[in-house]
Amino acid sequence: MSDEPTLFEARTTDPETSHAAARALDHTLKSAHTYVLSWVRAYGPATDDHIAEAVVACGKFERHEQARRVIRTLRERHGLLEPVVDDDGQPVTATNSSGRAAILYRAV
Repeated sequence: MSDEPTLFEARTTDPETSHAAARALDHTLKSAHTYVLSWVRAYGPATDDHIAEAVVACGKFERHEQARRVIRTLRERHGLLEPVVDDDGQPVTATNSSGRAAILYRAV
């Protein structure tokens, strides 16, 4: 077994079909993921909405929800975006254009 961590590993109690599916997943970053990650590194930290608005305005994405899916993938599947935390370990928030508070994320 490799020392490198594997994303999306199946649990030891899962059936073989789940293990086969986990082995078949492609974990490489697509150009859209790389673009968003580069944007966050250059201009972040930012909320999901701020990131999505910016990359749509740059013309990389046509729709806000497309960008949001890429952002979630970077955060949840690849672990490349993480919350900014204050000195007490609490997530730092900012106000979105909707007026709601949202967590700020930074590139790992």
